[in-house]
Amino acid sequence: MDARDRAIAQVEDRLATLDARVHDRIDAGRLDDAQALEQQIDSLSVEMANLKALSIWPWETSTLTGFLSTLVLPILRWLLQRILARTGF
Repeated sequence: MDARDRAIAQVEDRLATLDARVHDRIDAGRLDDAQALEQQIDSLSVEMANLKALSIWPWETSTLTGFLSTLVLPILRWLLQRILARTGF
């Protein structure tokens, strides 16, 4: 488990705790701190979205795509030419 996954798990635990608090307060009819709980849930939701948006790759996806296409496409072209030459095309 990497650091991002651990952070996501921590946020999930905190959200579960807050959800339980909200349910307890609803059941007890105590909603005096509902706004504070809502702000905490919103903050954790934003944090979760940011964590999930983080790339686990050490480079941009476009860099990998460009690198692979630079290496793979010429090889595939060469293989295709060899196959076509052997079959008589």
